[in-house]
Amino acid sequence: MKASCAIALSTLLCGLTLAGDVTAQIPQGPGQDPAARLQRRLNRLRNEIVQVEKLREEGGLVSRLQSRLRNRQQELRSVEVKRGVPANSGPGYGEQPAAPQTQSTVGLMSEELKGRHAEDVICVVESVPATEGEFNALLSYLTAQNPDAPAERLQKDAMVALLTRKVARARAGEGITKVTSTANEVLAKLNEGADFAEMARNYSEGPTRTVGGDLNFFGRGQMDLNFEVAAFSLEKGQTSGLVESPFGLHIIKVTDTNENGQVRASHILRLFQADASAARAAATEVRSGRVKALFRDAAWRQKYGF
Repeated sequence: MKASCAIALSTLLCGLTLAGDVTAQIPQGPGQDPAARLQRRLNRLRNEIVQVEKLREEGGLVSRLQSRLRNRQQELRSVEVKRGVPANSGPGYGEQPAAPQTQSTVGLMSEELKGRHAEDVICVVESVPATEGEFNALLSYLTAQNPDAPAERLQKDAMVALLTRKVARARAGEGITKVTSTANEVLAKLNEGADFAEMARNYSEGPTRTVGGDLNFFGRGQMDLNFEVAAFSLEKGQTSGLVESPFGLHIIKVTDTNENGQVRASHILRLFQADASAARAAATEVRSGRVKALFRDAAWRQKYGF
C-alpha cells in the first residue's frame, strides 16, 4: 500500500511540475498550440487526482494540488485570451467536458404510479422510491450546518444527495441482495464483539481496508453527504448500523474527535458495483438532470430544480 501510494504521489507531483510555466515550457513554433498542450496536461492531472483522492489520509494533499491546478487553469485562460479564444469556450477547472445532450426524463408521477407507492414517497428515480423522511433528514443536517444559506440551494443539495444514492442503488440491480446480506453478516459479527479493524481488513472493499478502514480525521463537507450525516451523528467509540451512500453500504465507527470539529472514523464498505467510478457518474447525471425521476407533485420537483 505504501509503495503504491508513493508511486501515485510521485507521478502527480511530477505532472504538476511539468505544467509549470506556460510560455517557457510550451514551444511556440508553427503547429504548436500552447493552450491545447496545457489543456491536455490539465486533463491528465485531473485523471491522476481521481486516483489520489483515495489517499485522503495524507493530510489535505488533494486540496493543495487542486489549488495549484486552479493556478494552471488561470494561466491557460490567459493564453487562450491572447490567442483570441472566447472566454467560457471550454470547461473550467473542476468541470467535466459537456456530456451529450439527452432528453430530460424528469417529470411528475401519474395517478396510477402514486397509487402503487406509500404517501411519503416524494419521487421514484429509476424505479427506486425516495421518501420525504429521507429528504428531511439530509435537509435538516444541511440547514443546521448552513443557517445563512439560501433555502433553495440547501433543498437542491439535499435532493441531489438523495437521488444520487437512489440511482446508485437502482443500478446495482440484483447484486444489492448479496451486498446487503454480506454487510449484515459483518455487522452481526461486530455486535458480537469482533475487532473492527480486523473485520475491515477481511471484508471492506474500500481503499482503506489495508489500514483497518481508517479514514483519519475529516471535517464537514469532505465526504458524501449521506456518509457525513451518519458519521457526525455518532459519539466517540460508537459504531453505526448500515449506512447507504452512492458507493455502497458502510459500517462506520468514530474513533476520535478534535477541537477543530473533525471526527476520525473507520469504515467497512461493501460496494454496490466493483467500479467505484459508477457512483461519480451517477452524481454527475443527477446534478445535470439526466436521470429518470418522477416526482409526486410540482412542489417536490421544484426542490430538485429540473
